Amino acid sequence: MYIKEITIDGFKSYAQQTTVSHFDPHFNAITGLNGSGKSNILDSICFVLGISNLTQVRATHLQELIYKGGNAGITKATVSITFDNMDKNQSPPGYQDYEEITITRQISVGNKHKYLINGQNATAQRVTDLFCSVQLNVNNPNFLIMQGKITKVLNMKPVEILSMIEEAAGTKTYDIKKANALKTIEHKNSKLNEIERVLKEDITPAIEKLKQERSAYIEYQKCEREYLHLHKVSLAFKFYQADQAVQKSKSANEGVEKEFDDLTESIHEIENKIALLKNEISVSIVNMEKSQNDEQMIKLESDLKKNRMELAKLTSELNNIKSNSKADIKRQDEIKKNIKDNEKSIEAKETKLNEMKSNVENLEKDLALADQNLKKAQKEYEALCCGFVIDEDTSQLQTIQDQILNTKNKISERQTSVKKAQIKLENALKESEKLKKELQADTRNYEEAKKNFDLKNQEHDKLKTELDSLNYDSKKWEELNSRRNRLNNEIYNLNEKIQIIIAKFPQLNFEYKDPEPNFDRSKVKGLVCSLFKVKDTRFTTAIETAAGGRLFNLVVDTDKTGKLILQKGELKRKVTIAPMNQIRGNPPSDRVVRTAKDLVGSDKVHTALSLIDYDPIYQTVMEYVFGTKLICFDLDSAKSVAFHPQVMTTTITIDGDQFDPEGTLSGGARGERASFLTRISELGHTKEELATREKEIAIVNSELKKEKEISIQYSRLKNDYDLKANQLNLAKLNLEQNVHHQKLEKLNNLNHEIKTQQEESQNSKIELESLNFKLNDLENRVQNNNDIEKEKENGQKKITEAKNNLEKMHVSSSQLQQDYKSINMDIDILRKEMQSYTEELAKLEENLGSLNEQIDAKSEQIESLKEEEDRIIGRLNERKEIIKEKNREIDSKNKECDRLEKEKNSIELKIKELTHKKSDLKEHLRSYEETLEVLMRENSWIEEEKKLFGQHNSIYDFSKQNMKEVNHRLHELKHRKEKLSKQVDMRAMGMLAKKEEEYEELTKKRQIVLRDRATLETTIEDLEKIKTEVLIKAFESINKDLGNIFKTLLPGAFAKLEWINRNSLLDGVEFKVAFGDVWKESLTELSGGQRSLVALSLILSLLLYNPAPLYILDEVDAALDTSHTQNIGLMIKKYFKKSQFVIVSLKDGMFNNANVLFRTKLIDGVSTIQRYEQKKKSATERERDFTALNDQTNLRR
Repeated sequence: MYIKEITIDGFKSYAQQTTVSHFDPHFNAITGLNGSGKSNILDSICFVLGISNLTQVRATHLQELIYKGGNAGITKATVSITFDNMDKNQSPPGYQDYEEITITRQISVGNKHKYLINGQNATAQRVTDLFCSVQLNVNNPNFLIMQGKITKVLNMKPVEILSMIEEAAGTKTYDIKKANALKTIEHKNSKLNEIERVLKEDITPAIEKLKQERSAYIEYQKCEREYLHLHKVSLAFKFYQADQAVQKSKSANEGVEKEFDDLTESIHEIENKIALLKNEISVSIVNMEKSQNDEQMIKLESDLKKNRMELAKLTSELNNIKSNSKADIKRQDEIKKNIKDNEKSIEAKETKLNEMKSNVENLEKDLALADQNLKKAQKEYEALCCGFVIDEDTSQLQTIQDQILNTKNKISERQTSVKKAQIKLENALKESEKLKKELQADTRNYEEAKKNFDLKNQEHDKLKTELDSLNYDSKKWEELNSRRNRLNNEIYNLNEKIQIIIAKFPQLNFEYKDPEPNFDRSKVKGLVCSLFKVKDTRFTTAIETAAGGRLFNLVVDTDKTGKLILQKGELKRKVTIAPMNQIRGNPPSDRVVRTAKDLVGSDKVHTALSLIDYDPIYQTVMEYVFGTKLICFDLDSAKSVAFHPQVMTTTITIDGDQFDPEGTLSGGARGERASFLTRISELGHTKEELATREKEIAIVNSELKKEKEISIQYSRLKNDYDLKANQLNLAKLNLEQNVHHQKLEKLNNLNHEIKTQQEESQNSKIELESLNFKLNDLENRVQNNNDIEKEKENGQKKITEAKNNLEKMHVSSSQLQQDYKSINMDIDILRKEMQSYTEELAKLEENLGSLNEQIDAKSEQIESLKEEEDRIIGRLNERKEIIKEKNREIDSKNKECDRLEKEKNSIELKIKELTHKKSDLKEHLRSYEETLEVLMRENSWIEEEKKLFGQHNSIYDFSKQNMKEVNHRLHELKHRKEKLSKQVDMRAMGMLAKKEEEYEELTKKRQIVLRDRATLETTIEDLEKIKTEVLIKAFESINKDLGNIFKTLLPGAFAKLEWINRNSLLDGVEFKVAFGDVWKESLTELSGGQRSLVALSLILSLLLYNPAPLYILDEVDAALDTSHTQNIGLMIKKYFKKSQFVIVSLKDGMFNNANVLFRTKLIDGVSTIQRYEQKKKSATERERDFTALNDQTNLRR
């Protein structure tokens, strides 16, 4: 993007609209007499670019930029610049679609101004952003070099020169950010110190003091709440006792009156009955004397009763025995089936085990062979690499020549061995033939001795096999015995632990007697507390509180079972029964649970049922026990949920505090019951461990019994084995002393020697062939040295193959051994099961024999009793008609008469007691009624809450409270409350909460400040690193361009920048100049023009580092002579080919190099301008001019 045209109207000396068009894209010069308005063109460009420092355009305020300050009839100044935008790579963002961009700025008298972009209004910031996007920031103008800039650079100190480099590199931005960051850190530190001071001096001491006062206040409140509660309970108990006494007294009085009247009437009736009965008895006695055999009749009836009782007893016993026999037979069948299944499994697994054993052995052999092959291949390869070979016999490294010599020696030795073996073979054959002829003589004595030896040897081997099959180990008995003792101790300790838990918490132990024969105990499910487990121990207290008294309810399957348990179960303690077919659960609705979770968060509220594990068959039971109750994490959540209008259900915190939507809050310290669920879990684990230990000791006892039987059998066989061993030794000695046997042994030795010599001869021949082959091979290798490299390659391949083969075998071996051990363990387990089954089967068979004997005996007894019963019944029937009626009549009347006499005496005694009792009851009733009246008059709340007095699970459940302890506690609380009321500051709670909020707020602010400070410090460190990297990079680039530009401006000379201190870059940089190979100590050794060239070179190298599309130079050649001025023009064309230069100059050497020249004139106080397009020189002409100029410069030097 470059300037194409400038239109000036009313700006400074340009009173009339003046258009400066057809700017060259590269090099433009403006010249004219002083005061003709040439610099005003540059000022107009800066004006449009949005300059804010008016001193650079030689003005103090904007109105001075209007022609004659707006006093000559011209009230506004307008400048428009048209930029060529054909190069889209340099286009401002958002303006790529425009081929030209026209920027207009206008100011009017009264400091009114406006901007236009392509004819549309725009803000100053928008215009500034547009120019900044193409490196034309006029308020930080690297592209603008005004008069005096060179002199200013020459007078700069090293730090100031470094600042120019930083400006060009853009690192000033980092310095600004760093300074801002350091100011912010200082502000943060100040703020942090203030926070620390407030926390240390004000907040923390106040909180400590208020916490102490709060503790006293909380204790006072706690005492007061507990006192009011217990006082209320005490009064309620007193009222309850008096009320119960009134009811009992009234009821008792009514009963006494009624009983008194009834007893009086009863006495008259009894006296009449007694008189009548006595008369009837006298008559019956006379008739009874006429009967002769009444005593015999009574005896027969007694015998019949005894007979029938015995018969019923025997029948019941017989049925039980038959039932047990059937159960044992069924169990026998099950065990036999299990034994067959186990035998099949063992047989299959042993078959597989034998196969695997063979595979393991073969694999181990292959593994050893593969390892041997690998080592051999590695050794052979190492030998080849060293120029040796391995001797197969000695496995030692040798040269091929040594191998050939050794092989020849071995061939000679083997030939000698073959000859010797042949001679020995011939001699042995001759002697063998001789012995065979001698052995054909009498062999009878030898055959008898041999037969005796073979018989003893067979018996000896048989006993040895039997001994080995027992697998007897004397140490095993000691190990099993020690293990049994240890298990007995563990079982004893576990039983003790169970008894301690049950003794400490008798509620956990529920015992009952079968209410009827053959009662199914599975109908009684157990106590509620034993039917579930708490998932997370944190909720144990909450679950116990939620269950309440129902935790120890007894769960049964039906109400019928419950009645049987209550009536005939002989229960040892009172228990509440919950029949599963009668109870109904009331779980919380999904809407209520959803509302509660939305209210406090899903992690702060749970249903009680979701926190326990239980069998699904007890779903109704658990819903009945826990109902709609919800478990919350804290008091605030529990309170919010309980009293919410869309929930309104009981909530319990994990600490056991309970909120009732009716307004009741209960909680505080937990009683002993808080450990029940934990103890139940512990009891369950202990019982499981006990069952495991009992199973283990049963197996150990079985193995001990088996070992004892084996030990007895082993002792017997060992004695027999030792005896047979002695007999075998005697038979062997007798056989060895026989002459025929000795010759036979000698013949066997000769045959063995013949065979050995034949094998040795054959082996020697084979070895000779192998040695001859080896000799030929070695000789061939000596002749063919080129085959060694091939042998090395083959050796390397052998090593690789051997390694791969060995790794595969290791993997197979590991897997096979693992499978082998697994099957072995399975077989051991199956055998132990079979041993257990066999022992149980033997016990069952023995038990069945005993049961069958009992069945036969009982059957015989029953038959005998039935016969006796028939006989007695026959005799009774004979006497029954005679004695029955009279005997019964006399007995009944005598008994009735005695009973009436006793009853009469008892009634008379009761009448006397009732008379005294009536008097006492009236007095007590009056006293209790007065007590009730006083309590109700002094405590109005009794009228509303008296219906709860004595109610189960209410706050007035007096069965759960020791009233003596309550009254004692009331007395203590009263004195404590009076003492605390004098010490407590009632405002402490509110003030503490406020201070704690302040403390928390300041702590949060402190954390934020610390975090912000750390972030800023990290940012500063990062900025310093980035700045250093960018600065070094810029320095190197600028230094390089400085040397090239200075060399162009002053041929034969060289300039560069150097760091004052390489270790501290911020100390600045300085100029170094050389003519030829001579370096100047300082710039003072140079002429004024040379120093100006150094400064100009630095300025241009800075421009070249971060090039802008436009550069403006205002008489920068003022201090230079003509030759140097011409060099500047040539240099610009050489190094700044992509930028547009607008230069104001009065020297021909400068503007003659420009492509377009503008001349200004002042006519009647108004500036005008004319354009001249100069002839463009070719590259050859420019090079010729440059060379000539250099020659002139050198000539002058």
